[in-house]
Amino acid sequence: MATTKIWPVYDSLRRVLDYANNPEKTEYSSLRDVIHYAENGEKTMLTGKETVYLTTAVNCDFWGDTPLEAMQTVQNHFGNRGSIVAFHAYQSFRPGEITPEECHKIGVFLAQTAWDRHQVMVATHLNCGHLHNHFIINPISHIDGKKLDSGYKLYWDMRYRSDILCRQFEKSVIKNPKGKTPRNIYFAEKNGQATKYSLMREAIEKALDLSVGWSDFEQHLYDQGYQFYRNEGRKYPTIKRINDTKATRIYQLGDEYTLDYIQERLDENHSQFSFTQRSSYGAYYHMRQNRNGYYKKTPAEYRREQAVKQLPPLLALLVEFIYLIGGPDLVAYDTPSPKYYPVTPEMRETTRKLEMYSRQAIIMGREKLGTKEDVDEFLERTETKIVTLERKRKELYNSIRRETDHEKIDSVKQQIYAISAELKPLRRTRTDMKKLLERSGVMAEQVEAEHKARREYIERNYKLTSRGFDEIGIPRKSRDERSDR
Repeated sequence: MATTKIWPVYDSLRRVLDYANNPEKTEYSSLRDVIHYAENGEKTMLTGKETVYLTTAVNCDFWGDTPLEAMQTVQNHFGNRGSIVAFHAYQSFRPGEITPEECHKIGVFLAQTAWDRHQVMVATHLNCGHLHNHFIINPISHIDGKKLDSGYKLYWDMRYRSDILCRQFEKSVIKNPKGKTPRNIYFAEKNGQATKYSLMREAIEKALDLSVGWSDFEQHLYDQGYQFYRNEGRKYPTIKRINDTKATRIYQLGDEYTLDYIQERLDENHSQFSFTQRSSYGAYYHMRQNRNGYYKKTPAEYRREQAVKQLPPLLALLVEFIYLIGGPDLVAYDTPSPKYYPVTPEMRETTRKLEMYSRQAIIMGREKLGTKEDVDEFLERTETKIVTLERKRKELYNSIRRETDHEKIDSVKQQIYAISAELKPLRRTRTDMKKLLERSGVMAEQVEAEHKARREYIERNYKLTSRGFDEIGIPRKSRDERSDR
């Protein structure tokens, strides 16, 4: 499963001209830096030390003793027109799927087929958990001096040829590339936290466990806050949160999520569920369509609601938001109010940011901030403190540039460290409060949607339990029989 990417390496016109006209300056050129990034073991500015064991120069032997010298000779001979001095590409494989020798062999074949008219240096890196090839391509052809086209065709041709080689070597190929996962989502999922995609997968699996047909499946997803579109006659099925405007193609949730996979699960349920269980779904959804307002607030809920209304508007919104996502009840009473896990997917996703919301509440309580105007004034005061400390630190840095007394230097460094330690919480506070102002409108919408979803959830469960159904719509007796089997 090789992933590929290619991008141009730029340099200023002045530096390119100096490089072309004065060979003594070649060691400072960007082309040399790029080649040494892929060929040598020193990558201190990017990932520290790295050992590269496999390197091959393609189409370079005739023009020089090294890839750098060969590429310089070609560019000097034909003239390097434009700002692109090289193309840098990589080809990365799934961990454990390939050996270093195979990885390098595929990389050399790719260079020979994709850029047969250009000089390419191929380096296989073994420093990561996944083996990957680096390619440094001379944009000037060594045959006729023509430049390599830098348009979209350059990437798609590389990807197409890479997939062909992977199939020939019996390596997996990505059928539906998902693009780059955002950094915050990647690490959140890695730590087991709720994200947009993990909650979608969870909702689909829960709906598949309970459904015997497509209408049941779509209805169960709707109950969890999602809309599913099979898109029959189109290219991809999609899923989206009810309040979202943009849908997500289900293959982005995992290669296993296809219409065939869902149909297979539904057919399996249909064959295993009894007739009573299958017919119960119709009664379940019929009851959902006839709500008569069974929900009634408890005294504890009412007292809590009144207490929140006494708070300033922005603080009240933040307190209610923290409570709804499962955080501490900041206006709790002796009589505990009923707690429900967040119902809407938007609120469930924000649970991983509870720490930030808690910091915001602490700041607002400590500084007695209750409105957006109060937060704006607080941010202005905080920004003034930050600027003052940064200027003072800069002056201290300048004061030790020409200082020779080591004791004075150590003393000034200690002051710099103290200022840096003071700046860190101030900057985090500034970021937290800015995010609060930016998200206050979204938070208000999510709070309203969550209250509405909880009301529907409670009403539906009340009707189901009062009519002899459990919360997923299967008669208690039938479900007990199924568990006995």
